Amino acid sequence: MSIQPPTPLGCALANAVRGVRDEVGRSDAPVVVITPYEANATLARQQLALAGSFIRVDFLTPERMLQALARRCLLEQKLRRPPSGWLTATIITLLHELARAGQLQAQIKTLSQPGWLPSLARAVETLELAGVEADQLRRTEAPGYADRLAVLAELLRGVEHQRAVDRLYSSTDLTNIAMEELEHGRSPWSAAVILGDRLLAPQTYDVIRAWNRDHPHVEVCPEPWHNLEPAPSGLRSTVHASEPVVVQLARGTLLAELAQGLFSAPTRALEHDNSVTLARTPDDVRELAEVTRVVLDAIRGGVPLDRIAVVLPDAEHVVVLREHFERLEVPATWLIGPPLSTTPAARFLLSCLELADGGDTVPAWYDLLRLPGLRLGPALSPTVTTGRGRWRRILARCGAVCDTQTIIGAVQTWAAELPDDDTHESDPDRDAATNLVRALQALHATFLLFSKAAPLGAHARRWIELLRRWWTPSPDLAQLTGLLRGWGPPGVGCSVSPPEALAQLRHDLQTSAALKGRLADPAVRVMTPMNLLGGAFEVVVVSGMTEGRFPRRPGEDPILPDELLEQLNASLRIDLLPSHKLRDYEIRRFGAVVGACTKQLWLSSPATDLLDARPLLSSVFLLETASTLLGRRATYADLRGLQLRSGSRAESWSPNPEHAISSLEHQIASTVATPRSSLARLASQDSTRRLLGLQRALDSDIATSWTGKLSPGLLPTPGLDGSPLDPRKIAKLIANPGAFLVEEVLEIRRPATLRGHFDPLRPAFRDQLFLSALEDALDAPGPTHAAFEAAWESAIERWRRHRGDIISDETLALLRGLRQQRFSKLERLGVLPNGAREVVRGPVVEGLPWQIEARVGWRQGPLLTGLLLQKPAKKQFASSAPELVLAAMVQPGVSNIYAVDIDANWIEGDLPFESSTLARRLTLATRCITQLNCWPWGHEHALRLSSEHDLGYRSGECEAPPPRKPT
Repeated sequence: MSIQPPTPLGCALANAVRGVRDEVGRSDAPVVVITPYEANATLARQQLALAGSFIRVDFLTPERMLQALARRCLLEQKLRRPPSGWLTATIITLLHELARAGQLQAQIKTLSQPGWLPSLARAVETLELAGVEADQLRRTEAPGYADRLAVLAELLRGVEHQRAVDRLYSSTDLTNIAMEELEHGRSPWSAAVILGDRLLAPQTYDVIRAWNRDHPHVEVCPEPWHNLEPAPSGLRSTVHASEPVVVQLARGTLLAELAQGLFSAPTRALEHDNSVTLARTPDDVRELAEVTRVVLDAIRGGVPLDRIAVVLPDAEHVVVLREHFERLEVPATWLIGPPLSTTPAARFLLSCLELADGGDTVPAWYDLLRLPGLRLGPALSPTVTTGRGRWRRILARCGAVCDTQTIIGAVQTWAAELPDDDTHESDPDRDAATNLVRALQALHATFLLFSKAAPLGAHARRWIELLRRWWTPSPDLAQLTGLLRGWGPPGVGCSVSPPEALAQLRHDLQTSAALKGRLADPAVRVMTPMNLLGGAFEVVVVSGMTEGRFPRRPGEDPILPDELLEQLNASLRIDLLPSHKLRDYEIRRFGAVVGACTKQLWLSSPATDLLDARPLLSSVFLLETASTLLGRRATYADLRGLQLRSGSRAESWSPNPEHAISSLEHQIASTVATPRSSLARLASQDSTRRLLGLQRALDSDIATSWTGKLSPGLLPTPGLDGSPLDPRKIAKLIANPGAFLVEEVLEIRRPATLRGHFDPLRPAFRDQLFLSALEDALDAPGPTHAAFEAAWESAIERWRRHRGDIISDETLALLRGLRQQRFSKLERLGVLPNGAREVVRGPVVEGLPWQIEARVGWRQGPLLTGLLLQKPAKKQFASSAPELVLAAMVQPGVSNIYAVDIDANWIEGDLPFESSTLARRLTLATRCITQLNCWPWGHEHALRLSSEHDLGYRSGECEAPPPRKPT
């Protein structure tokens, strides 16, 4: 790969390093380049390397610089940096101590909630960085905030004590040690170069300013940073009087003029060229497709991959952009990403910890066992995954809903009750159940190790061992392991309970981004605005430039609101910035975007929010850009006149096939652009040629090889050969032939329902339990009442056998009372069916092949009575109780039907009318299947594809559809 020429920023850094070394008087004097963030340091190092060979140049953030200054003394005193999460764990312990002591009960109860802990830790850290001590807060008078300051003072005191116990250094300790090193003239560097700006903690600001006072230093200022005021107590404010090195682009382009004049009063209109583009896209999702097109055009234009930067103000739609890039196989380094909690490894760890924390329900276990990265085979044995596809059905049928031991016992009981006479069916199920129990037992034994309270580092070590054993190695696993190692060694910090450690893990996973790639890779850079500082990119593409995203709306801290900050600043003479002053940070972010671009800048704002369908207001930074371009203060109307419309809501593909971002979009764009040649190209390919033939014959009434319709001669249909069927299947065929095709012919079943909890007082459960027990009692010899009570008690005991949520005695007594009340009403009104329920078999309609075989209804002479959950309406037996009507149709001598529900409501049916209705519908369904080779959908269904194939079935008329007209 050829070496790229130096950039203006690289040359400016090189000149700055040489200049400060000249002041020192040594050409090899050690120099530190101070940048706001780590990514800025990496990019600046790359730019300096392109401008020449330099040794003994360090690139550090302000915090890293302080740690380097104090490193020797910290090692001598054996002080360590506080691990991640240590402060939160300490605050949790302190809140428990305050609650036990009975202090500030109302405040402690609120602040102990999980959502408040991160804000509380952030407030304590802010006060520590400002040098505020506990005694100062106790003496501060702040009307309306006395209780809050009392809690914060106790937390500051406790945190300071725990830090001394754990031999950790505070920000004050670090500052004091660094100042002592400066007083003794000990510094690893002789000069400094400052690049960029951001707010600094007061103590950090004091150290860097003191260091700059005693050492040569210079500021490198990319345009348009020279037009911005230094941040108060910021990095640029530490610079003493010296001329900055301004990074200037080659004049003569609109981009260079924009960088020079941005954030200053407009003077003249600038001449437009293609170096700056203001784009407006339909919505925030289609905007990312247009971003991808701009990146592809840049790559085709020969721009090196690492000289292309895509800027996202936040991670709201980063997954959409990542999918576009992965589909096109565009290499990219992602310095912004979705939360780490969305990665497979994090989901696995969270699932395990939630199961260990008492969420061990059947759905939770199945979700864990079906994760693709779960290493059951390597962790246990290669054969343990045999029958894994049967585990859902086993868990659904075992009867348990929660509690791991109960679930294991239920699965073992279910396997033991399998019949032994059919080895072909029982052995695979038994083997699958055995393997399921082995997996559950092994994982549950591992989870038992997580039940004890321990420091965060100890929790992290246990979780890392879990991940190493049970999860497939992957990049997201490495990132998750790195996050857990950041919690420190096992013996440091206060002990927290497993639920509290889980809450801290959730917070860390949500606030950490899933990143991919390195800045050293030859790839497109996808990053946040401030990360561009220190880099030089030929093409910079910025998306999401709307109010609320870029710039972001500042918000007050829930623990330290602006009113309290002002009172603390006045009382303690400190400088805590209120939220409204943080808007300057957004200006610096946009300055980093413009300053990092060298050739082409593309700024985009979406018109609407796709999900909410609400209009979006363009960013004020776009107005600032438009004002610089026009030479006067621009309005939103002026901005719309400058913006280039990119993308379309009406057509989701590009009109130019060369700008397509997927193979499907390329095919669509090519077909629209050149229909005849595209049609010939489609017809030349086997797969697309079949689709063309199917499309032409989709609605044809003539059965051909292209129609895609199913012929009974090719597809065996149950019952069409005269074999008896259950009346429920015949009823399904009559109501919805499409559903009959899916469920009975193709045998496509819906996944079994997994329940994590169950309410025994749910009406549907109570009604079905009552109906089943009543049917068994009516068929049993002897008194009905005694048989009913025995059947009901037997059913409830079977239901309770493997239930973790065992019914309380009060609930069981309530169920018995409701059962007795309902049965007494049925007996008192005398509506219980009489007679016997016998197996009936016979043809349903003369001339049709369908037959039924079942026990439906109780017959007494010419009367057939059915027991239902709810009685049908008048003349609605055919739709509400079709099984009862079908049973009456196949029994000679039955002339009347009755329906009784479990609430003692009854109705008499019109058997001639209902039977004629079912006969007509069954004849119609049979004609559709045997003559038209179609399966119309009578009503909605989960697998219903299109309403075009109803063919008038709902209205009772089934005719061949007209052929589709060519377009």
